[in-house]
Amino acid sequence: MSNEQTRFVIDSSLGTLAKWLKIMGFDAHYQSLYQDNEIEKILKEGRTLLTKNRQLQDRLDPLILITHNKIKDQLLELKNPGFLPMDRKYWFRRCIICNVPLHSVQSQYARGRIPDFVIHQNTGEIKFCPKCKRYFWPGSHRVRMIKQLEAWGL
Repeated sequence: MSNEQTRFVIDSSLGTLAKWLKIMGFDAHYQSLYQDNEIEKILKEGRTLLTKNRQLQDRLDPLILITHNKIKDQLLELKNPGFLPMDRKYWFRRCIICNVPLHSVQSQYARGRIPDFVIHQNTGEIKFCPKCKRYFWPGSHRVRMIKQLEAWGL
């Protein structure tokens, strides 16, 4: 299975984990609040629940119980038993806000929407979220995220 095929629903206790999974290209459905039985409905989409809530273990399936508190340990908890395929080619391909795949855009479509220097420095590497209409590019924030993931052993 690839990063794109691995699909999660993440409960409200693991928002930071959801963000990092999206950065790594995983389909990580996250909401800060779920209505009654909403997670059960989302699980039917072929997702696996990630939660810290032990009470859900007997009620919901498939489920992975996250036992660690630090994001590094949570990611390693998923990586080491093989729940996370590790393929860097999928990194930064998903909107960290909306969780939808990003689209490559030609720089002419980004003009006036992002700073000109960004367009000149990142020709061909500008991505667009069709849902929230945000633009993404490989800036210093991406370099910091890659260094962090590497420091965590990912």
